[in-house]
Amino acid sequence: MMAARGLESQQKYRGDRGRAVVTCDHRARWLRLAAGFSGLAALAAFTGCFSAECGTPTIGGGSTDLGGGGGGAPALDAHGLAEFISRMQPGDSLLVPAGTYVVTGPDDVFRPPSGTAAAPITIRGELSGRQGQRPIISGGNNLAALIRLQGVSYVHLSNLELTHDPSAVSEAAYCRDGILVDTGLCRGIEFTNLYIHDLDEYGMSIQDVDDLTITNSRIEYCGFGALGGPVGAAGGWRNVVVRDCRLSHSGRYYQGAYGSTPHSPRPAGLATEPSQGPLLIENTTLEHNLGDGLESQCLHTTIHNCVVANNLRDGVKLSGDDSTVVNTVIFGDGGESGPTPWCPVVIYTPAAQSRFSLINCTVERSIAGSYLMRVQHDTPDVPLRVTLLNTIFSSLADNTPIFVGRATTLVGTNNLFHLPQTDPFLEHGPTGINAANLATLGAGNRTGDPLFLARGDNYHVAADSPAVDHGTAAGAPSADLDGTSRPRGGGVDIGAYER
Repeated sequence: MMAARGLESQQKYRGDRGRAVVTCDHRARWLRLAAGFSGLAALAAFTGCFSAECGTPTIGGGSTDLGGGGGGAPALDAHGLAEFISRMQPGDSLLVPAGTYVVTGPDDVFRPPSGTAAAPITIRGELSGRQGQRPIISGGNNLAALIRLQGVSYVHLSNLELTHDPSAVSEAAYCRDGILVDTGLCRGIEFTNLYIHDLDEYGMSIQDVDDLTITNSRIEYCGFGALGGPVGAAGGWRNVVVRDCRLSHSGRYYQGAYGSTPHSPRPAGLATEPSQGPLLIENTTLEHNLGDGLESQCLHTTIHNCVVANNLRDGVKLSGDDSTVVNTVIFGDGGESGPTPWCPVVIYTPAAQSRFSLINCTVERSIAGSYLMRVQHDTPDVPLRVTLLNTIFSSLADNTPIFVGRATTLVGTNNLFHLPQTDPFLEHGPTGINAANLATLGAGNRTGDPLFLARGDNYHVAADSPAVDHGTAAGAPSADLDGTSRPRGGGVDIGAYER
């Protein structure tokens, strides 16, 4: 974890930040911006650094000294960057220099304006060093957020690290959200290669958004959760993609302290309130959260090629119609022991006739007296349709059945069940299902030890596993969680991995 530089050392590093490059179409407009931004010194910096070839003003480039002294313009600190960002116009692009920017008050918060679909506002950090360190935006004084988007559209942020100010003490080090999206519908937002950590509430708290993409980002050690979707006033989350991310250790940090006692009821890797969707979560790991790994109340949620591991509460929790989990491994207990209400998969909704599917998944958790999967446990008379296809369900603990509400239509095809200490292993209303009557669930279902290579760690299966070649190609994804093509060998394998 990179240590952020504090207020004292901020002066020391002003001269080492390199340069911030701002691309624009109109030289005259940037001259006016510079004059309004920091007076004559900034104006001199801009006019002295224009490229005759591309018309790109460079802050701190060429012969202009922004490190103080020598008559040069002052270095841009967080406040300067915030003011600069607030004056950007569609099509502008800002390269934030390497270094640390300490946000100490509301005036320092980055509040980018709107771009357009053809000309977005782009703010990206300058990567430095062999490991590509990002510029650090740190904050304290119980700030609501370091970056705030309020009803804006077409903003792209990349290559930034957001955290609290570790040099501050007590309340001066408290910082709530990394990115806060609220107060109106935001559209066309992209977040790429962000590292957000050690914050008191959410890494990102996103209310109403349409067309949001979060890629290649790591969000961890946030007190209330990595990604949160509070109740929206304009449909909540719509057309959202979370891809190639790691959302972990939620609840394990709060106001300067690390530990295993959460300060929020269920700090999750990702949690949304009811939303219109669709939501795609892909190639993402959600692990070691003190709440749920993932709770989506979005309609049309797809969880594809994910690992949901060792979360203290539920693994995957779904309530939106037309939701599907594909090629995903869900396992571990987060340190919980003894009977618990939490389980790897939970499906619940008051909306009758909602549809849910698990396709080529692997589900494993071994806590005695706990459900392996729970469907409509509290509202068993609300009818749903649940499809289980090519999925492994495994638990070695005593009394760990799958529960399905009596009004749910359950269709199971080519699944593998291994719950040797639980009989019946599936409770569908008044009907108990075990090896003797498994055929009543559907075609191709079987029981047996899946022979995981390393339970709790590696959920590939051995060559002689009953999962090998016993799935069905109908409805199976074309590749497995590793990207291996299906089928490989005599047929499609059951579970998230193709041997």
